[in-house]
Amino acid sequence: MKTISLCMITQNNERTLERALNSVSSLVNEIIIVDTGSSDKTIEIAKKFNSKIYHFIWCNDFSKARNFALDKATMEWILVLDSDEYIEQTTAIRIRNNIETKNFKAYTMLINNINKKYTHENSHPLTKLFINDKDIRYEHRIHEQIDWSFFEKYQPEDFCYSDMLVMHDGYDETIIDANKKSKRNLDILLSYTEKEKDGYYYYLLGKVYFYDTKFEMALSNFKKALDDTDKIIGQLKDLFLKKLHCLYKLGYYKQTLKEIDDCLIEEHNFRELYYLKFLILKDCGFVTDCIENLKIFGKIDNNFVSYPILYAVSDKDILWTINKYSNYMINEKCIKNITLMYVCKELNYNNLKSSLINYMDLVKDIIVVTPINKINDLKLIEEIPNVKSVGCNNSNDDNMIFNGLNYLNNDCDYILLGYDGELVSKDTCDYISHTLNNSNVDGITFNLTLLNKNNFIPINILQYSTLRLFKRSTFNISYLFKATNNLNIIESQYEINI
Repeated sequence: MKTISLCMITQNNERTLERALNSVSSLVNEIIIVDTGSSDKTIEIAKKFNSKIYHFIWCNDFSKARNFALDKATMEWILVLDSDEYIEQTTAIRIRNNIETKNFKAYTMLINNINKKYTHENSHPLTKLFINDKDIRYEHRIHEQIDWSFFEKYQPEDFCYSDMLVMHDGYDETIIDANKKSKRNLDILLSYTEKEKDGYYYYLLGKVYFYDTKFEMALSNFKKALDDTDKIIGQLKDLFLKKLHCLYKLGYYKQTLKEIDDCLIEEHNFRELYYLKFLILKDCGFVTDCIENLKIFGKIDNNFVSYPILYAVSDKDILWTINKYSNYMINEKCIKNITLMYVCKELNYNNLKSSLINYMDLVKDIIVVTPINKINDLKLIEEIPNVKSVGCNNSNDDNMIFNGLNYLNNDCDYILLGYDGELVSKDTCDYISHTLNNSNVDGITFNLTLLNKNNFIPINILQYSTLRLFKRSTFNISYLFKATNNLNIIESQYEINI
């Protein structure tokens, strides 16, 4: 029977150490504990398991501590666990079966991260089980890796991506101070010398900023990491996904969607990309398309072995979300091409975006016309698909609208006018779509209704009717000259809210 050394580094781990050692006590033949300065009962607990205990002066370098433990191991195989990790009996049996019956020399295991605060678990692969070979050693001060040295000596066929589970509660925010861990990681990374910095370093630094929601700094480091990927082969999908998530969070929707679609041509089962696409399309108001991507996400099997999970979403959550957003879908797709001409004089980017997303499932294109001195403030609005912004020197409404007409696409059939802060309901969108699909109208009037800003209840005494939807071919007559007598204008009772 092949022998196994457990190698573990510790520091003030009395909360979890006994659980960890109990979980492997019947599997391993030797327990190596390298303590980096415990002041609690860690050493006392380790002695109960006849551990070989060594002391190591902490130097802000996890690899040095890990390699010190490996140097002490005397058995044929090495299992590396942290004190806040443990394995279940089924995993112990699988480990024994694998090393006895198969020819692999190293195995990844799935680190199942438990986080009760978010009522879910998610997993990522990490090499935890490998033969005892003096040439296999860890590299990098933090989030240390052993794979690089392994592949310098062995071949890919010697390496197994397994789904054996390691349970881990080291990032459970109901127990651990995540901010403290993040600060520790950042301090170590910022102490690297220029010579030590490689693609993997920038990936790790980007992740620290990413989880601290500093997306611009994260994106900058992820881009540097992508320029040097020799040591990030196993994390490329995670790196790419997190880079795209930064772009999304920074409002670069078009760029993110393009990179997603380009990637899905080759990696059509890259499950997480469909969820990111769902998030973007949802934020931009494309309800129908966002639901379709969420459905695809739900149909693809989880593949924890290939890349870590960024979006931990249960089947129940998926169904609930689909049902929720289905209520906002328009009942029938409009077969006529509508362009929304939106006059924006006052709104900032966020308020403008909130107004535009109400129209997205109805219209084909949106032209935002704004005073020329405001155009730079709204430049990010063009990152929303099908939206373009136009600057106008004259801030008179008529001049702004007619300036916007120069940017209409040739296939535009109808023009819908909108102004600062206006919103349309799903019912109004349904009415427009149904009417245009079933009749040849020149225009539609709507009741313009002022909403109470506190409770969004209409203030009916300020309600009045206005012509807002125009056939493109008759726009000049109906809008500019108000000559509607000979036109087919429908007076609807539907509302546009301000």
